[in-house]
Amino acid sequence: MELATGYIDAGGSGEYTEKKSRFIGEIRAVRTPDEATAFLRETRKLHNDARHHCMAYILGPNAGTKHSSDDGEPSGTAGRPILSVLEGAKITDAALIVTRYFGGTLLGTGGLVRAYTAAAKAAVEDSRILRPVPGMTAEIEIDYAGWPAAESFFRKEGVSVIGAEYAETVRVTIAYPANGTDSAKHQQIAKALSAIRKTDDPFDKISPCLVAEADDMLVIYEGDSIRRYSL
Repeated sequence: MELATGYIDAGGSGEYTEKKSRFIGEIRAVRTPDEATAFLRETRKLHNDARHHCMAYILGPNAGTKHSSDDGEPSGTAGRPILSVLEGAKITDAALIVTRYFGGTLLGTGGLVRAYTAAAKAAVEDSRILRPVPGMTAEIEIDYAGWPAAESFFRKEGVSVIGAEYAETVRVTIAYPANGTDSAKHQQIAKALSAIRKTDDPFDKISPCLVAEADDMLVIYEGDSIRRYSL
């Protein structure tokens, strides 16, 4: 997965006016073509007196699924420019719709491309985009004697505790940025936990993921799952 890939964490909207034609852009996170279609239906219902609802979407961790629609505008003047905005922002799992209220004056192909591009960019700029990096989640069990040292290490090294169960032992789930098990970060954590747990096998379970921070939240992407945790 490319590190530059962005995901919409909070959708946005924006507007552009050209010769009394209004172009209203809105972007939303979607995971499937059906979700994008549902978004389009909602937009058509909300703006049922508008002339055009042009859309583009990109899906998949490698941005492998792409679609655009001109919705009656001249070919290549709406859907393709909207898609280009998504591509330029390196966003995936997102749908972007630009609704046009016709102002009575034809804009020509160049004018349409500029207007749809401007409205699409305004929507992207109004959204919150996360660009996650490779990371790991791990489940570990630590006795109470070793827990203070582990907790101190986690705070010092920026390891997030995203789950904890306090019973006969402390069972925790942690998350941290690390580009695979061979990375220096992962090896550092493994070495410290091995010393604390007094074992050569520091983790009960480890899984690769993508991690990103948004304000006071940690967002973890694992396959089709998106989980958010308070920091």
